[in-house]
Amino acid sequence: MNAIYEYILAGLMMFIMLALMHTYMQNLIYDATASITQGDYNLAESLIDLILLSPGDPPNWGIIDPEIFGLATQETTEAYALDPLKVIRLDENCTEYQYITPGELRSLLGLTGDVNLVIRITPMFIVDAQPLGGAKYRVTITNHRGRPVPNVNITGFYVPESLGSSDEERFQAENITGFDGSCILDFSVDSWPLSNYVLVIQADLLGVKTMWTDPPYLRVRVEGGEVVQSEVPLINTINYTSGSFYGLNTDYASRYVKIDGFTYYFELEIWR
Repeated sequence: MNAIYEYILAGLMMFIMLALMHTYMQNLIYDATASITQGDYNLAESLIDLILLSPGDPPNWGIIDPEIFGLATQETTEAYALDPLKVIRLDENCTEYQYITPGELRSLLGLTGDVNLVIRITPMFIVDAQPLGGAKYRVTITNHRGRPVPNVNITGFYVPESLGSSDEERFQAENITGFDGSCILDFSVDSWPLSNYVLVIQADLLGVKTMWTDPPYLRVRVEGGEVVQSEVPLINTINYTSGSFYGLNTDYASRYVKIDGFTYYFELEIWR
């Protein structure tokens, strides 16, 4: 008889333990689900694709004021391909085009005045060219995190700024970055510097390309191994901000994008 009571008591205790464990697991799942649900709402994530995948309205608004903000090119089959005419209007240092103010952008995105944002657009490769005297440069390539990038194919062009008549001599030098992300370009020009010449550098790693010019904002691009005229000045690093950082509620999102065939890192940060 005692054995029967022991079995009953053991069974009852097992039932109570299972019930308690079930309740505990339900609470754990509820807490995790609530945490995930709250974490999934990221204003930056919800806005970044709206900005990068939509051309806005009108779709060719780059030369006029937009009614709906979007940076995608008007006609493209490639995701995250941006229109340089639209992107350049976020660069207050390029006075050639009408700058879109933070207040205007907030209104276009439907954000209230207490919401601030930062847009950072950084070339995939950061190019630093230091003159070594004569026609030589030390070119160093880092990524957007500041780390050196080896095995990058570097092509330098020293060309007339006007890209004028074919009888004007053009110079070209090539090299590959080492483990420290740097290499030497030697243009082998006897008379240096030449009047009204500019320096154009293209960095290429497995088809991922960045271009850099000295001076900046030149209307040129590298195409088919040649420097040619471009409709829009070359886009450099853009740091667009609507105000000073404050508050604790911050959302962040990022994407790799293409602008005029070159790869950039696009970051969007929003705080309230």
